[in-house]
Amino acid sequence: MDRTEFESSIGSNIRRLRKAAKLTQRDLAMRIDKSFSLIQKYEMGIVMPPVAVIKKIADVLNVDYYEIIGWNEVPGEDNALVISRSSADEDPARMVTTEGEFTMLTAYRAADDRAREDALVILQTHQKG
Repeated sequence: MDRTEFESSIGSNIRRLRKAAKLTQRDLAMRIDKSFSLIQKYEMGIVMPPVAVIKKIADVLNVDYYEIIGWNEVPGEDNALVISRSSADEDPARMVTTEGEFTMLTAYRAADDRAREDALVILQTHQKG
């Protein structure tokens, strides 16, 4: 799925879940303190809502964040990796303990500022403890 399809999918999910909650676009806009026209743009896939806004929408619609972004299940923990010292010397990011952490760190470093902020919001929201 490319970025445009992903954004359109999120918009479709917002629309479907909003209607299931029996809210109008104006109702949703007021509840998350955004404009009616911005909600329209989210639902049409013209504008990608930031993660913080998706979380607000999920709260208002009483659904899980992952349902809006289209994940069928909440991601679980990765299997632990055994990393040799020599691979860590080649790339310090390899000091992480799982393949998932390495993949996440690599993607984080390559992302733009907004994507980094969104990633941090997601991670902070789902901290254990």
